[in-house]
Amino acid sequence: MTASNLQAEIMLALSRGDTRLLRANSAGMAWAGRIQHQNAHSITLSPYSRVLMMPPGTSDLLGWSPLVIDAGYIGRRIAVPTAIEVKWKRDTVKDAQQSFIDLVLASGGRAGVARNIDDAKRIVTMEVRK
Repeated sequence: MTASNLQAEIMLALSRGDTRLLRANSAGMAWAGRIQHQNAHSITLSPYSRVLMMPPGTSDLLGWSPLVIDAGYIGRRIAVPTAIEVKWKRDTVKDAQQSFIDLVLASGGRAGVARNIDDAKRIVTMEVRK
């Protein structure tokens, strides 16, 4: 199994219910600009600019999990931001990744590191900070 396989398994296992997780590619990059020339194998852009898909440290899986709240909203469901950083074997959490997890938690979301499906399930069902 690879980290990509584990991410796919976690997404499938946890997205069967009310939780929805999407792959966030923080290493992804694209280019934007006006097309000056295009053929079957290449495009020339001018002017061009680099577009980062996600900020560095963004968790691998982003989405939401439901939360039923009380008082005036009894029975209503709201989406709780959910971020899962998937690590395989001895992979370590980078500082930027931990900072992103801490930010989501401090904002009232659910976040953490998962090395297997059970870890991911614990994250999406964790109690939200008040």
